[in-house]
Amino acid sequence: MTVTDDVEVVLLDDAGPTTRTVQLRPRRRGRELVLVAAAIAAVVGVGLVGGDDDEDAGASPTTTTSERRSTTTRARTATTRRPALAQPTTTRRPTTTTTWPQLEAGSGPLLPDADADLRLAVLHGNGVVTVASVHTGDRCRMLLSTNGAYVPWEVTLPVDGLLAQTDTTIHVVDRACAMRELFDVRDSYPVAVGPDRAWMASGSGQRILERALPSGDLTGRSFDLPRYTFTTVVALGDALVVGASGEMTLVDPTTDERRSLGPGTPLAVHGTRLALVECPELRCRLAVVDVASGERRTYADVEPGAWDRSHFSADGRLLRVPVAGRDEYQPSTAVVDLETGTSRVFDEPLMRTAFTPDGRWLVGQAGSGALVAHDLLGGAGRVELLPEIRDVQGFALL
Repeated sequence: MTVTDDVEVVLLDDAGPTTRTVQLRPRRRGRELVLVAAAIAAVVGVGLVGGDDDEDAGASPTTTTSERRSTTTRARTATTRRPALAQPTTTRRPTTTTTWPQLEAGSGPLLPDADADLRLAVLHGNGVVTVASVHTGDRCRMLLSTNGAYVPWEVTLPVDGLLAQTDTTIHVVDRACAMRELFDVRDSYPVAVGPDRAWMASGSGQRILERALPSGDLTGRSFDLPRYTFTTVVALGDALVVGASGEMTLVDPTTDERRSLGPGTPLAVHGTRLALVECPELRCRLAVVDVASGERRTYADVEPGAWDRSHFSADGRLLRVPVAGRDEYQPSTAVVDLETGTSRVFDEPLMRTAFTPDGRWLVGQAGSGALVAHDLLGGAGRVELLPEIRDVQGFALL
């Protein structure tokens, strides 16, 4: 048991008496008595020399009271000063932990001849987001959530940011590494995304609800799907193309009007053109049909798979589809030129792919977990992006 003694000291100076209480420990009582005496002497202007140890001599006999006070104040300030914290750029929720963005200088372009305004946003490290300039390599990094996060859609949305879901909330991380909440997705999950809306399925998957983008507000439009039936849904304007059991239906959720589009499974939409896969007599092939005019073209040499989403380039000329790889156990990716009918199959599986706005590069997540880009013009070949990141979970080109 440690016993301490309380000593009450009254200090007299021009501002009036000041009372302080000092605790003395048994083993250091002699030294602390000297310190108390030194404090009293500092007020009355008497210098003390000596003590239990030479280091206890806090001032020389010629040191003035004001100098000692100034020295003491500076010492206290030096030991208690803390660096100022930056103001947050995000909104905190009880389930989300966000850190301030960390800025890093880049070492040059990530892609040759990259657009100066193009940004690459990457979700990695189970909740970390990095946003990098493709032109300079400059980047910022932030921790979105300590509970982990994932990308709910592999498409570019009008919110101009990377969508990442944590727990029951979908967030948007923009070009400047600022994060904001988009909307809550309790008991629902995304099934289709259009230019200005998202379609969410209820927990059972039967009820489909529409949300406006970028606000995330419910519009009131909804419809029901067949129960216990696997469906594929893509957005076509303010309508939906629903594939169920090999048949496609165009649905208007406002009027509940439904029109058959024939056999097939919908893959992607660009304007009024619908890319689909059809398998007559178990021979699957790619087809593109204009829903408005009925014009149709078949690409018999391309057999799309279903292991990842398909998507068009910005101008609608190129179509990326998942296909079987040269190795029967490894899937791959094909890019089809819809005007010429030619296609290119890559030697590696690529997931969550996206075209750059100019259509030159196809960016995707390689099987190794790295982010890579393939030059569709052939000049630069294959380029690895942000090689220090080996655990890509999703990305967006902004």
